[in-house]
Amino acid sequence: MDKGITKGAYQCFTLNIILRPVPVGRKPWMICPCMSALETNTGRTIMNGKFFELPLEKQEQIIKAAYVVFAHNNYKNASTSKIADAGDISKSLLFHYFKNKKELYLYLWGNIDRISNEIELKYYRETSDFFEAMTQKVLARCEFMRTAPDEYLFSLQALFAENPEIREATGKSYKEVYEDAAGKLLESVDLSVFRPGIDVGMLLEEIDSYLFHSLWQM
Repeated sequence: MDKGITKGAYQCFTLNIILRPVPVGRKPWMICPCMSALETNTGRTIMNGKFFELPLEKQEQIIKAAYVVFAHNNYKNASTSKIADAGDISKSLLFHYFKNKKELYLYLWGNIDRISNEIELKYYRETSDFFEAMTQKVLARCEFMRTAPDEYLFSLQALFAENPEIREATGKSYKEVYEDAAGKLLESVDLSVFRPGIDVGMLLEEIDSYLFHSLWQM
């Protein structure tokens, strides 16, 4: 494995600037916090593995239907009947694969990881330049919003969910991964461009918070 790529692989959720080393054996893809969140917060697989025995096209149809419904409705009002209808399966079969509405929702949250990986890999270039790293992330986020609008809107909905259990699960996982990854970013880029005394960590938090709330209100 390329040592430089492993050290420099990025992890991002919106346009925030965070960095995370890639685990041994995993491709150096850009990763958002979602999938590790499932492993951290639940410690188990949250769905029936038989779902993956379905034809890939059928899996994608069901997952896409769920993203659309959850992206355009809050958690409480999102209709699992509409998801089942759009996915062309019965509601009982939907809950055979996913134990309940919450587990389906958290699976979707974790699946954002794969989508983000595929998009961000296109823009990744190893760099120690702080502003180049930001540029890469902005370009990747813009493509995510353009090419997968329902999935991207869902990702924002998940972090601002009205349901306290959902908001706690997504918020906790995001916070844990962000803090770890932001620290690794600060070790990997050249900070000499900033005046002495500038708290770059706090700057990242301010950028992250501003972009989150700006995107949510768009």
